Amino acid sequence: ETFKTLTVIVDNTPPVTTITTGGPKFASTDGKLNVTSGTTFTLAATDNLSGVAKTEYRIDGGAWTVYAPFIIAGEGQHTIDYHSKDNVANTETFKTLAVIVDNTPPVTTITTGDPKYTAADGKFYVTSGTTFTLAATDNASGVALTEYRIDNGQWAAYAPFAVAAEGTYTIDYRSQDNVANLEAFKSLTII
Repeated sequence: ETFKTLTVIVDNTPPVTTITTGGPKFASTDGKLNVTSGTTFTLAATDNLSGVAKTEYRIDGGAWTVYAPFIIAGEGQHTIDYHSKDNVANTETFKTLAVIVDNTPPVTTITTGDPKYTAADGKFYVTSGTTFTLAATDNASGVALTEYRIDNGQWAAYAPFAVAAEGTYTIDYRSQDNVANLEAFKSLTII
């Protein structure tokens, strides 16, 4: 018989999958990745020989899910595992990404220095020498910005401040965390 030829490509190498985290996101100094429930995760896989057959992910050790862009709704720490399989069943060892979902804005408090006085009718009196200080806490991604405004004026980045002119004023204040969760502003009325 005249010989026949079969050309084959031996593929023993699994695909390589990468993950991309959309915004908002914030990598803290301790290496933790903070996101919100609106942050989209995308996976991309490449295979140089037989091609990618399937890409999958799972959250917190749950069932493997065929990949489509996804979000994580629940607050707190989560683990994303992901991998791909090629067309000759080479399966990539899964990779892991740990994220912290943070949907909660910071909490800001205001402290009024001396002199100050609260009258029996609830009115709050200060002088032009009274200093106002703001403090903000955030249990996940951290505080990115604290700001205040007086009488619906422009928001200003926080630094300790006083109100010089006599009269009645409303001080609004708020903070935003590193994944753009903005606190609803609070108000203090002073005279």
